[in-house]
Parts: sequence; C-alpha cells; structure tokens
Amino acid sequence: MEQQEKIIEFILDNKNKKIYEKECLDLEHSYYIFVATNDEESLDLCRYDNEKIFNSNIFGMLFYEDTFLYTESRLLDFINVACDKLINMYEEAYIYEPDDLEKSIEVTKKVLATTTEKTLIDFATILLSYFEYAKEHKTLVAFLF
Repeated sequence: MEQQEKIIEFILDNKNKKIYEKECLDLEHSYYIFVATNDEESLDLCRYDNEKIFNSNIFGMLFYEDTFLYTESRLLDFINVACDKLINMYEEAYIYEPDDLEKSIEVTKKVLATTTEKTLIDFATILLSYFEYAKEHKTLVAFLF
C-alpha cells in the first residue's frame, strides 16, 4: 500500500461539522484507527504501547469526536453488527480474524456503494484500504479510542 503520510488526520468538512455544533463534544480527544504491518506491531497495538506505535511502521488515521459521531451510525455500527464487535468511543476494539476482516470489507463496500456523502466516502475509502491491507498481510486493524 502506498502511503504519503504515516498518520492521516481526518477532519470533518464545515458542512458536517455544523451537525454537531450544539453537541457537548470533546474536540480535543483523539481517536485513532491503526493498521499493523507485522505481528510485532500487532502486539504493540494490543498493548497500547504508544512509544512503539508512534515509532514504528504502523500507519493509521487520526480524527476527533465529531468525526466519530458522524461515522458511527453511517458505518461503524454496521461493522459492529456484522462482526459482533463493540467499536465505540469508550474502549478499544480490534478486527483481525479473517472472517471479520472479510465482513468489514463487505460492509464498507456496501456503504460506499450506497452513499453520496463525500465525507463518508473519504472516511470509508481509507478504512476499506486498512481492512484490505490487514487481510492481505494477516495483521489487524485497531480502533483505539
């Protein structure tokens, strides 16, 4: 997978930010989705070893609470149901089983095929590439919130 930056910062566009202006959000809280490139990095992600995570070849996406709320009902909840996971803002979740990676790919492709929202398309496209990478390289996708 070619990559320009190690960590992509994903920020909602102004149109979608307005949806959450009235919410009490912690816009300083960071949310990460990471992809390990090997088994050792997978263990570092599971241990939540920040020093090793940020000094390795792990790549991922950084975003904030408004983006999480935006994507939760549009994509992440569907992945939760398909894989019997609990991707939420209170704990970390990992997708690594081949069946779960395949289900996540299928769900993400369905969302991409049925939406016209540019922000969701951009987010889902990045996430799809992470699931495909993890499936191909037998690693994991970590949701560290």
